[in-house]
Amino acid sequence: MSEIWYTILIVIGPFAWRRFNTWRIQRKKSEATQRILNNLNSAPHTNGNHQSNDGSHASGSSMPANPMAADPSTMNVVPPNQELTPLLKCILVCLSLHTLFIISDIVFNPPTNIFTALKVPVTLSVSLLREKIMRASDSTDLPPHLEFLLKRLQSFDARSYYIRFGHQAVTTCTHCTSHYDYLVYYIPKVSTQYLRMAFLMAVMTIKGSGKRKWRRWAIASVVGCWMAEMWTIATMDIIIPRNGLNCEMWHDRIWYMRHVFFLIAPLVLHFLPYTYLPLSPFRPLYPTLGSVETLIMKLRLLDDVRISTQRSETLRERTGHYWSTQAKEAEFARNDPAVKLEAERLGLGYAELPPEGEAADSDEDEMSNPAIRLRILSRGVVAALLHRLETFKPRVPRGPPTTAEAALETSLSGEEGVEIKVEGS
Repeated sequence: MSEIWYTILIVIGPFAWRRFNTWRIQRKKSEATQRILNNLNSAPHTNGNHQSNDGSHASGSSMPANPMAADPSTMNVVPPNQELTPLLKCILVCLSLHTLFIISDIVFNPPTNIFTALKVPVTLSVSLLREKIMRASDSTDLPPHLEFLLKRLQSFDARSYYIRFGHQAVTTCTHCTSHYDYLVYYIPKVSTQYLRMAFLMAVMTIKGSGKRKWRRWAIASVVGCWMAEMWTIATMDIIIPRNGLNCEMWHDRIWYMRHVFFLIAPLVLHFLPYTYLPLSPFRPLYPTLGSVETLIMKLRLLDDVRISTQRSETLRERTGHYWSTQAKEAEFARNDPAVKLEAERLGLGYAELPPEGEAADSDEDEMSNPAIRLRILSRGVVAALLHRLETFKPRVPRGPPTTAEAALETSLSGEEGVEIKVEGS
């Protein structure tokens, strides 16, 4: 019965804990998102952009200064070797239950063996063995399973099966009469324990545990021990001395070796060093990508709305009136002397420049203004670029050039660039 409860806890426990942990994280994310929305709704709205205390720019929409702080899923995860995560706590609970079960099984439920318990030779006759058992139990009647066992032990082959497969197999398998029958009865029972052990190893090396790279070695060790035990049980020779003393009880020895392996292997895996994959440098871009996709959808919707407004005469008139009003207000603001003066002081002047012929006759104080010099230089650069585009003539290659020559000639002549193939694009 204890094995059934242990198997249920090992199999269902991690999934139930992970399900609960996922629900808890989702609830925390929802609460964090709700707090952010409440802060955005309660924050004062301004019409211009300003700079916060930490140097980040904030707009009138009161967006958070650090977009990464608004999404709990993008926060850096503390490595499990520094802090126990909920997943590691679940794994530690499973490991503790497994260790306690194995220790209690070794201490309180060792394999039964009437020969070693009574300290009698394996070749002892059934009548003397019955007498020894009755004397040790202080009873005149034996249980049915012991009666069945003594009836079977009258055969020498049954005693060899007792040494090979143990007390339980010989006592409970009523239809077993040959080596093959006992082997078929023995393998599934032992394989269930190895499957449970392999499942525990898989849980301890699950994604996020820091032990994922040890999974194949852990599973391989369990499979190797299972194959070694099956091969030993199926092929070893049972040697019974003539006097029946000092006979090697292979089933009991293998049982202890198996439980020692079940006890030590998970502990060794637990104390192996943690290994982690480095975080991707593109991780901070994931929330930005979502924001950009949302912005693109909004811009497309705005474009469609503007197109649809032109189909209605009323909306078309209202739109024209709105933009004409905005143009008048913008023109009024641009012609305001105070605005011009402030723009010139900040180096963002937009006053009309004098013609090129009259630039030399301008006042020296006006030409000493950096904004005016910048505008003159920009005008000259744009004019030079326009002249280069007008006079550009593509070169005609005289022969099939090599790849390096074609790339060099393309970069020097300004022709269409070499196509670069990027994986994943």
